[in-house]
Amino acid sequence: MKSRKGAAGKKTPPRKPKTRPPVAKKKPRAKILRHDTPVDPAPAAALGAFDPGAAAEQALARVRRIETIEGAYDAWSELRLEYSSLVRKLADERRQLDQQGEFLVGAVRAARDLSRTPTVAEALALAKPGSGLDDYLLQTAGRLEAARQQLEERSRAVEAAVGLAFAQIRDELRGRVLRTLQHVRPKLRLMIRSLGPESRILHVARLQPDEAVLLAWVLLEKLPSRYGYLFDDSTDQASLPTPTLYAEEGVAAGLVRPTVEQVTALMRGPHPVIPIKSVVPFFLPRTDGAPQLIRLVERGPVMEVEIGDVDTFRNVLSRDEAERVAGYFLRLKLEQRVEIELVNS
Repeated sequence: MKSRKGAAGKKTPPRKPKTRPPVAKKKPRAKILRHDTPVDPAPAAALGAFDPGAAAEQALARVRRIETIEGAYDAWSELRLEYSSLVRKLADERRQLDQQGEFLVGAVRAARDLSRTPTVAEALALAKPGSGLDDYLLQTAGRLEAARQQLEERSRAVEAAVGLAFAQIRDELRGRVLRTLQHVRPKLRLMIRSLGPESRILHVARLQPDEAVLLAWVLLEKLPSRYGYLFDDSTDQASLPTPTLYAEEGVAAGLVRPTVEQVTALMRGPHPVIPIKSVVPFFLPRTDGAPQLIRLVERGPVMEVEIGDVDTFRNVLSRDEAERVAGYFLRLKLEQRVEIELVNS
């Protein structure tokens, strides 16, 4: 573009071409479905991008990277949370498919004017090819069944991948606990309080988290399901005693406050993990009968010894019971499994 001369004969800069402001593109209108438009079953991808195999590998990689007992428990806890979240999503998807199946059955009942509610299989048998309604019913039922099969395949894949990872983490944790016990032993400071000539209360000084895991293995030969289990005094109902089990590892939500018999069965079970919470149970050997169930209960700065008595536990021990508990810990000291200090309070 050539420049122009002004009134004084000076050249003026060329004018910039005018530009129009950009015109906003109209957004396409969302497709509005009619109220009678059938909705296809949600695909399995709607469950999210969670890959159980990748999540399991990440948890195992973290266990190998952080070579501590606490690090292994942290990886285990994270994988457990991811697994629980996915299980809930799978359950929601299964419930959605069931609801769509019920709707299909209702549509068949309304279309055929049946006097009773048929099953999905009966609805398929009643649908005769030829009419548009029958074809729709057959196609929808087929899609529902395919979605249900995909969901079950996904569920099996999740259980296999995460179950294998859990087993590998437990094996690694067990190895770390055993290696640690070769040079570190739990230190128990047993404090004896007399309530008269024949009654005693036993307290054990508070342990460190690693020591609590080691003590659980020494007394139970099982892994606690959580790292800070002994120091967790949370409760789901303030009007009830603090739960002594977590609702995991096969323990139902209604059994988190177990009886003596239920704790005994759990301790004798084959499962390598025990979901104890704020307690450490163990069996006290007796020469005059079956072993007696004892537990250490976290009471703030100390743990209190309680003895299983029929269905409940009591903290006031006879002198003989207190001496047998102290003697058992002394025997563990002689076996170089714990360190112990006896103190009269």
